[in-house]
Amino acid sequence: MNSSWCHQGGHSQFDYLTDFNDWLEGEDALAEAKREDLQIDQFASPSKALFAGDKNAYFAVLNEYRQQFMQQALSSEWLTGLCDSKHWYERNENRLLQLLNLIEKEEVVPFIGAGLSKDGGFPTWKEHLKAQGRTAGLNGEEVDQLITNGEYEKVIHKIEEQGYFEAFEQELEDAFCHVKQVPETTQIIAKLFTDTVITTNYDRLLECAYENEMGKPVEVIDNREPDKLRDVDKVSVIKLHGDINTPQHCIMSQNHYNAAYGIGQIDLTLPIPKFLKSTFSNSSLLFLGCSLNNDRTVEVFRRIKQRAREDGITLPKHFSIEQVPFCEQDEFDENLLTTRNQELLNIGITPIWFPTAQFDVITEMLKFMLHEMSYRKAMT
Repeated sequence: MNSSWCHQGGHSQFDYLTDFNDWLEGEDALAEAKREDLQIDQFASPSKALFAGDKNAYFAVLNEYRQQFMQQALSSEWLTGLCDSKHWYERNENRLLQLLNLIEKEEVVPFIGAGLSKDGGFPTWKEHLKAQGRTAGLNGEEVDQLITNGEYEKVIHKIEEQGYFEAFEQELEDAFCHVKQVPETTQIIAKLFTDTVITTNYDRLLECAYENEMGKPVEVIDNREPDKLRDVDKVSVIKLHGDINTPQHCIMSQNHYNAAYGIGQIDLTLPIPKFLKSTFSNSSLLFLGCSLNNDRTVEVFRRIKQRAREDGITLPKHFSIEQVPFCEQDEFDENLLTTRNQELLNIGITPIWFPTAQFDVITEMLKFMLHEMSYRKAMT
């Protein structure tokens, strides 16, 4: 940390609270009202003047800011209006605070799915499969139904049956090999989690975020040896289904998935299920951009949770950032939310809800988490 005025004066807390200081000096209407009320608008740096002149007032405004930030990040107004009560918002708030406590203790490992790669210029896996199904001449409605059911492997299997798999492999490399931009969400993940990250994505967004944006060395560990001994001096990016730099080793087809996870029933002795079992049993996972529907990884977690329940074992708490489910007619039915909430809890994953299709809210949640980690550091 630079030897700034506040560090020299024994007030290093100020340096940790950059986003709050920027907010207090910005154009937000509430911030402008606070500056006027506190009579600090005339200073070149109002936040610094308030911190130095009246620390109690500074932290009072900070706590108001934290509460407002959390309510905004958790879509309090939208969720309360949707459900005509604070019921689901209150669960969101409690669950987020539980997650923050685990992040502070460095017990959380992010698990990144394809949903977070879209802002980096990549298609979602659903979009990619739809495009490849069309190129292979498959029936579009049939492909859409399979994807809706979460049966992605069957789509790829049908592409294989058309004799199109080699072209599919090439188009995979074409679609995912070039990183155009590192989105803000991925940058925040790289700031929050500096040890290990797990992903089912093939692209190099995470590596670019750590190496180029954060200046941290990365070790990529792919599906061939997920339990490889890690280099403690590097960020471990574990790519469960392969890396686009070696597309010939990516898990794509139904045969690939059978070899990796087992035929029919999940085989927990195979390398990937064994790794997932170890991670699910020893770390808290945060699922971001993951559908968590009928895929093999979810089946692994279901099996692990079932065994733990039978053996009376308490697993670590896991979380997902989940969009509120709606009916096909874009109507809200609280029964759908209740059912989905229970489905996830049954496999040991606690959901935190965000407005349907408003994916920028995930970024706001992560920003709030980053702010809270800075706040907690400032308070120690």
